[in-house]
Amino acid sequence: ESSGIIERNRMESLSNGMEWSQRIELNRITNELNRMESSSNGIEGNHWMGSNSIII
Repeated sequence: ESSGIIERNRMESLSNGMEWSQRIELNRITNELNRMESSSNGIEGNHWMGSNSIII
């Protein structure tokens, strides 16, 4: 009985570890997408303002 509980705990901690790494990966991808999106928005914004605008 006790060995079954230990095994179940081990499986749960393994699956939690997987979820955790997936969550980190998802955050990383989301950050990357946001960064790309904001940089492309910046380019579009600069283009829209016109070539005579000075970007500091």
